[in-house]
Amino acid sequence: MAVGGKELRPLQPEGGRRRVCVMTSVIGRRGEDEAAMVALARLFAADGDEVTLLWVPGQQEPSSETMAAHRHALETTSVRLHVLDSSDRLLPSLATPESRSAAVLHYLERSGHDLVYAPLEGGLPYFTLLAAETAAFTAPPIVIVAHAPAQWEHEADKAFMDSTSAIAVAFMEKYCAEMADGTICVSAALRRWMVSKGWKARKFSVIPLLRDAVDPAGALPSTGKGSASELVVLAGWRHRDGLTLLCDALDILATAAPKDLSITAFGPFGRIMGEHSGGLVVRRAERWPFKLNLLANADLNTRLDRAARTGALAVVPARAASTGATVAACIEAGLPVVATNVGANAEAWLAEAGQPGLVEPDPAALAQAISAALDDPPRVQRIDRLRQTRQAWLDTRDPPRRRARKGAGPSPLVSIVMAHRNRPSYLKQAIAAVEAQTYENLELVLVDDGSDLDEARRLLDALEPGFRQRGWKILRRPHKHLGAARNAGIRATQGELVLFADDDNALFPEAVEHFARAMSASGADICTAFQLIFYED
Repeated sequence: MAVGGKELRPLQPEGGRRRVCVMTSVIGRRGEDEAAMVALARLFAADGDEVTLLWVPGQQEPSSETMAAHRHALETTSVRLHVLDSSDRLLPSLATPESRSAAVLHYLERSGHDLVYAPLEGGLPYFTLLAAETAAFTAPPIVIVAHAPAQWEHEADKAFMDSTSAIAVAFMEKYCAEMADGTICVSAALRRWMVSKGWKARKFSVIPLLRDAVDPAGALPSTGKGSASELVVLAGWRHRDGLTLLCDALDILATAAPKDLSITAFGPFGRIMGEHSGGLVVRRAERWPFKLNLLANADLNTRLDRAARTGALAVVPARAASTGATVAACIEAGLPVVATNVGANAEAWLAEAGQPGLVEPDPAALAQAISAALDDPPRVQRIDRLRQTRQAWLDTRDPPRRRARKGAGPSPLVSIVMAHRNRPSYLKQAIAAVEAQTYENLELVLVDDGSDLDEARRLLDALEPGFRQRGWKILRRPHKHLGAARNAGIRATQGELVLFADDDNALFPEAVEHFARAMSASGADICTAFQLIFYED
């Protein structure tokens, strides 16, 4: 079967193995949220499941070399990679959130998975869940993993949703969280935020973010002797990551901290209030007596490794946190960390680890905590909760089944209203498509909007006997344009449902059947669908 122009082998269970699909929109970036879905796929594969990692990269299609490298790396952990770069049904590209979600539906219709895990971010399973809700597709159980919804991100960054795409994604994400068979939040703080916004999931649960094992070189429990001479900044470039908060705290420390102190920050860089984040730090550092190190992009393990090798103090100056993953990683690595007490950071912090207490996201409080930890590094202990977290994720593979939809009931009469004017060749095709419908209880009301071509009039005359035999209608009216023609057609209908299909439309054979079933199952008053545009050439 072809999906996205590539051949897919049907997934066959081997000895009753569970066939699991884990979705991700990115692979190879250094964000903990993105890496979590890959880690989840590897975890399930290690436990014996037949796992496919479905990569939906979106607008920027990865190179063949990149795909080959990731495919090879995943195959070593028994994970099969499939890159969904387009759809063979109606969608030549995946340039919008809606098209990516529709392509995911087309893939899942053919793939035969027993269970699906999808990130909430981006709303990838939106159309799959919508199809399941309207009885258009019997979907496997779908579990949503929520890290940082678009609405939460915009609020945390104090930013407006300035595009229709962002608004669409926020809507799709909320629908996915509410309609999935299970919604897993990676922190209780995120779950509380969702509830406060009126999100009503069928089943909410909280499990910490799944990460690969943290094992930085030289990460040993602190002796508590001497003083640290380096701060390793574990902050991104977004407002919520607290880079400006840290700069304010360092302004305060500039007169009191050791002059040999160095500050190490990492890319990737972005823009904060219109300014390049790396440039912002360089500009602010002009008033500090400390040495500043700006290093290339690095994942969390690389940053922790730097802190372990140099005996540095890690700093997490977040203004908002939905996962607490960075604080948890520092604790697992046995690295001293000063962090703010926002959101999920408070859940990740453990008093028994001997870490400094969390502080308010205030420059003075942060400066005081950093100064104290530099002067007297805490005696911290490594506490690894990874085994417990892994087991919690493994236990999610039996989600509650979606509520059964009510039966479709009697097939309602569907009235197709077709407007026409001077396009006899198209009209023949449109009528043939109606005649080929798999749904039987329908009528066609053809409204001629003042055709004045002899060929069009002759075709209407030829159609009259067949229409009368079927109980269909042809209305001939003066030319008053499309709206008037459709209104006249509606007045002549007898059906419970009305479908507009003009003379240049060709319905797929199952179109009316799908529309009627979806409206009956969902109780919707209006139903629409994607279209495939074709040209004469």
